[in-house]
Amino acid sequence: MDEERNEYQRLFSVKDEGVNVGMLGKKLTMKAINETYGVCRLDHHQPVPDWAKDSGFYSITGTFEELSIVCS
Repeated sequence: MDEERNEYQRLFSVKDEGVNVGMLGKKLTMKAINETYGVCRLDHHQPVPDWAKDSGFYSITGTFEELSIVCS
């Protein structure tokens, strides 16, 4: 597990003198969507289920510990 965690951090962390610089200077715009959502947490080794991308809104996030799916 520690090797996977280190590899994940190496791939997805952009650091400059200890500060994560990946999003500095970026502006994010968020919009609330008024719908009912389902949230699933799966084992990080499981594949993304076919149904996960069949909705109007979905978000799939994978970490070294889990696979999270949010869909409407």
